[in-house]
Amino acid sequence: MDVYIEYVVIDNLVINGLLLWAAGLTAKVKLNAWKVLSSAGVGTVFACLMPLVSLPSLVLALIKLALAPLLAFLAFWPLKARKLMWSTFIFAAYTFVLGGAIVALIYLGLDMTVEKAAVYYNAKVPVGAFLGGIAASGFLLKSLVDYINFQRKIRPLLKKVRLEAGGKEVFLGGFADSGNSLTVNGLPVCFVSGKAAAKLVREEIAGAVLGGEKICKGDYMTVAGVSSFKGIEKDIEIDGKPVRVILAPSKVRSKNYDIILNGILGENNED
Repeated sequence: MDVYIEYVVIDNLVINGLLLWAAGLTAKVKLNAWKVLSSAGVGTVFACLMPLVSLPSLVLALIKLALAPLLAFLAFWPLKARKLMWSTFIFAAYTFVLGGAIVALIYLGLDMTVEKAAVYYNAKVPVGAFLGGIAASGFLLKSLVDYINFQRKIRPLLKKVRLEAGGKEVFLGGFADSGNSLTVNGLPVCFVSGKAAAKLVREEIAGAVLGGEKICKGDYMTVAGVSSFKGIEKDIEIDGKPVRVILAPSKVRSKNYDIILNGILGENNED
């Protein structure tokens, strides 16, 4: 039987990558594309070596079983033992389900044979190419849906913010968060989440404390529980309109905005 190395590489790289990515999403593991790709590459190397060694089918099957936790570890590390076991189980389960799909393909007429715990087939295009095409189409469709939802729901709430902190003029992208209704002494609280700007605000608050000036303190509820903040009263501009607020630094990061505005500021600026 002829085994085409390019088919083995494409199939295993694509299928292992898709299975690992799906397992990571299901287990709610933080995914890194390079780690997943590297792990899939390790699985591909093993798949290329399998036909070259003369071992009993049972031994080869056991090697494949032992490979699952290794690939999961390489793709998802660092993980706690329980999380790693759960991710490995999901990866193995998805692999088992894919095995059932392969059996279905055999019944549908794809020329496949099983030899020494490995599956071989005759086709003009690798199965991995089909699966990769389907995955790419799904990814593009999801990206399009996410983009449309962003434009429809989030874009109207994004604001241009100008403020001065640490003696510097700073321009930020703001997000009028309806979930932020926090006020202190009647002033809306805004959380500066951009790393550089938050550092400037934090330094200005520290300077105010050293200078004996009054700063604002308070607590607020998050999904993780009660959190506290320290802030300072500042005049800022939102879409060119001046407003006085309380600025507090935040560790929250977003690629779409640098400051979480009080929700009422978004309403006021739409009028």
